[in-house]
Amino acid sequence: MDAYILLMSSIESLFSKDKPGGATAAITTRVSSLLSNNPRCTKKDIEDLYEIRSRIIHGNIIGPDLNEDKDDEKDKLANLDKLEYVTIECFKELVKSNRYKNYTDKETRDKFMGTLNITP
Repeated sequence: MDAYILLMSSIESLFSKDKPGGATAAITTRVSSLLSNNPRCTKKDIEDLYEIRSRIIHGNIIGPDLNEDKDDEKDKLANLDKLEYVTIECFKELVKSNRYKNYTDKETRDKFMGTLNITP
């Protein structure tokens, strides 16, 4: 669970909005827009991963249990693997396209975030 939250925090720090309130739509749209050429990173994929994050944060998913079904454990690891993949793909795309330079100041970042609004 710790790894999941840390990976999701990196996604949130890159793509979250500046204003208070629900950020799910902004984050999922921006990530899926950045990775629109990747069939493993659709808006639905990102929404599903973000939903898991929300369930962890709100206490609806607990850590490993000695009585936990092995299939549940495998599902949790598969979701963690997918989130790790998405996170790495985000960083790779930002570096490969030189778009990481859009994070130098708030105005430049805001303009860049405005380009990440296409839902694949």
